[in-house]
Amino acid sequence: MKLKSLFKLPTKPCKYCGKDVKLPFQYHKECKKINKEGKNEILTLTIDCVVNLGEIESLQKKVNEISNTTYIDTHNSIKVISNGIDKGVDIILKSKDISSYEEGHINKLILTFNGIQEHLNQLGTLRKIEQTKLLSQIRNGKIPELNINSNHPLYNGLMKSEKLVYIFPQEVSYYRIMDKGLKFEYSGGLSITTKHMYFVSDRDSFRIRFDSIINILPKYGGVVIHKNSSSDKPKVFKNLDGEFLIELIGLISNQ
Repeated sequence: MKLKSLFKLPTKPCKYCGKDVKLPFQYHKECKKINKEGKNEILTLTIDCVVNLGEIESLQKKVNEISNTTYIDTHNSIKVISNGIDKGVDIILKSKDISSYEEGHINKLILTFNGIQEHLNQLGTLRKIEQTKLLSQIRNGKIPELNINSNHPLYNGLMKSEKLVYIFPQEVSYYRIMDKGLKFEYSGGLSITTKHMYFVSDRDSFRIRFDSIINILPKYGGVVIHKNSSSDKPKVFKNLDGEFLIELIGLISNQ
């Protein structure tokens, strides 16, 4: 008897099919390939459904069929569908607009696939839609006004001649550009009115008039702002969509 036959190599269940695979391997190569192909197929079908307003019930049926034969669990299928919706939305938003019918179709997808909204929130998909709608509104000459309650820091801080247009939902970090690089100051809330950019934090608050800005560029995961004052160091705001902020300020300033 050969020595090799006296020992049985340890095994563990394949992370995809569940059948034994010899250690130290975690899965069968073929199973991983099948799984990847299944995810790619679901991604493509979802993008097509979003862009071409396809049948949601048909997509749901195909997703279930593919998932059952390519070792994709519910959690991962929801993630792939979320990515597909996000990519589909990006294709739609290239036109710088989204129709009410397209938006309604996306809302139906969210209602159909349980748990998908959480992933879309992480991807910022719904925020991109809202921002695009806002820019389209202003582009058409209609600047909306946000109503805020008396507890909001800007409630009594706005000038009588300006309207509050947009409040960034996430906390924004403020830095100054110094000789040795960026210097973090503090984090807070950023809001846009018809005349100013307001930054409000527990430590300090300030506003920047649009007509005092000589240059604003998308950089550092946000924007860098140069003012027309030679004594004022450039300001950097991180953790925001710089392209959106620049277009928003540009459209409002040209109204």
